[in-house]
Amino acid sequence: MTTPGLEVLQPRPGAAVVVLTGEHDLASKPTLSELLDSLLVTHELVVADLSGVLFIDSSTLAVFVTADRAARGAGKKFRLQLATEPIVKRILEISGLADHLDCVATRNEALA
Repeated sequence: MTTPGLEVLQPRPGAAVVVLTGEHDLASKPTLSELLDSLLVTHELVVADLSGVLFIDSSTLAVFVTADRAARGAGKKFRLQLATEPIVKRILEISGLADHLDCVATRNEALA
């Protein structure tokens, strides 16, 4: 599946990687939320790869928190891959979510 700013990869059975690019805000929230929800139903591990993201806002952070809660509630895993722009990493740090979400630096770590 490919949507502008979102691409889904399936590197191995049971795992999906959502590659985000560009800017993600309130306008992209519904599509991102629906995509993560559907992937968490069918996969044991869902990774959001933020390495190509230039900006995210609080609505995108809320989508990540919701996905993390859904994954934990279902006994699954949701991770953020953060090899990204300093501003995106800083937003996660300022919000405190970098300490609460499962954040890794590389795709190999994300899929481990």
